[in-house]
Amino acid sequence: MSLYIVRTGHDRVICGFNFTQGKEDLIVLSKIRKVLNINRKVNKKSGNARVYKLDSASIQECLHFAKLFGGPFFGVSKMYGMKDFEFYIWCCVLYGAKLSYDRKMELQSIMRYYRANFSYKKA
Repeated sequence: MSLYIVRTGHDRVICGFNFTQGKEDLIVLSKIRKVLNINRKVNKKSGNARVYKLDSASIQECLHFAKLFGGPFFGVSKMYGMKDFEFYIWCCVLYGAKLSYDRKMELQSIMRYYRANFSYKKA
């Protein structure tokens, strides 16, 4: 699962998430799609016929995702470790209607920095 924050315009930032699974886990992605009420279909990842992805940047779907996984504004988070930290930042941007554009971009850079420097990497 990946959480992302993207700048789409001069003063616009959107949040999104995606799930990527191997060929045998197409059923898992279909079930995730049903549970999260995602309107998009499960697609093949470009350039790799054995990997499937489920991607969404819809505000309603992101809000439902945050509520389902217990974001920082809904009690205890159901994520652990680095993903919990990313989820917290992602939710702050998602619910941050009063945050300035610069603050949202600062949170995006914090998330990118920690993901690049402190996440688990295979040797």
